[in-house]
Amino acid sequence: MIERIHLYGNAIDRFFRSGLETALPDREFVTLSDPEAFKAAMPEIEVLFGFRMPKGLFGSAQNLRMIQVTGAGVDSILPADDLAEDVLICNASGAHEPHMPEFVIAMMMGLVYNMPTMQRQQQNREWKTVWPRQTIDGGTLCCAVRDSRRQLRSSCGCPRHAGGGHPPKRWASRGRRPSGHHGRAA
Repeated sequence: MIERIHLYGNAIDRFFRSGLETALPDREFVTLSDPEAFKAAMPEIEVLFGFRMPKGLFGSAQNLRMIQVTGAGVDSILPADDLAEDVLICNASGAHEPHMPEFVIAMMMGLVYNMPTMQRQQQNREWKTVWPRQTIDGGTLCCAVRDSRRQLRSSCGCPRHAGGGHPPKRWASRGRRPSGHHGRAA
């Protein structure tokens, strides 16, 4: 049984540690706050949880069995020629999906109301009136969310994914390292 889980980065510690400790009370969590600590701990790490981990430091990972990336993509760590082939790489694909439609609407409204300009002025302590370029009154706002995963899968245009099957969902379940298409190591 894995007894210790290493967390890379202070932000990961701040946002995920308490939830992990609640879910896995019989595990010890060790935070690695910088690349030097990451490199020093690498020989003993079995499970690594983080985002944007330093590249080129996996060479001494003799016990590493699994890497859990908190984002949907793994391009922050791959390609990694120094990472053993049998290391399981897991991502959080789909975890953010329920929030995306609301995020898109929030960003659209922010642009309509010149929020970037307002924020910049606030940071510069400038208090100028900024009117919206336009309003959505009388207009149409469309945010398609139904079957969005299938549309995203087929939108890459490659014949391999035209039917909707997409490899990232299978990485963890089959223990494969990604290779080839969609930002993964070739």
